[in-house]
This record gives sequence, C-alpha cells and structure tokens, in this order.
Amino acid sequence: MAEGVKRMAELVGVDHVGMGTDMLGFISPPVFTHYGQLPDFANQLLAVGFSNEETGKILGGITGECSKRALGRGKFENGHATVRLR
Repeated sequence: MAEGVKRMAELVGVDHVGMGTDMLGFISPPVFTHYGQLPDFANQLLAVGFSNEETGKILGGITGECSKRALGRGKFENGHATVRLR
C-alpha cells in the first residue's frame, strides 16, 4: 500500500494525501483491522522514501488540516471542534 500512496503523492503532492483506517466498515474489507498496524505502515512509508514529516502528514496531519478548513472559522481545543456562527 505504501507504494500506492507514493504514486499518489507524486501525482498530487504529499500535502494533498491523507490516510484513513476504514475500520468503521465503510470499505470492506477494511484497510486495517486494528490500530496496532499503523506503526508498521508508517515504517513502510519511510521505506519508500517519505520523510518523518511527510509520514506524519499522511497519517493524520492532512486530515486535521482539512477538518479545520471545513469548519472555516472554527477551531480545535482539547480534541473537540468548535464553530462560531456568524
């Protein structure tokens, strides 16, 4: 899977690639069956040439950034999203 992520990053740039676990049953079979597999996947990303920073973006940083943008004027505090209405 890391090679597929690498190809995608080459096409659109690493700042536009995010990874979800799909463990909620939206995709069958799930990409990961438990969160304990994530460190191994991180090592696979590093092995195909991603830096530590890029690996962090792929495994969660991009998702958080997209959420912040989707909330617009909102912000995150203590893991919770808040939105100010106009």
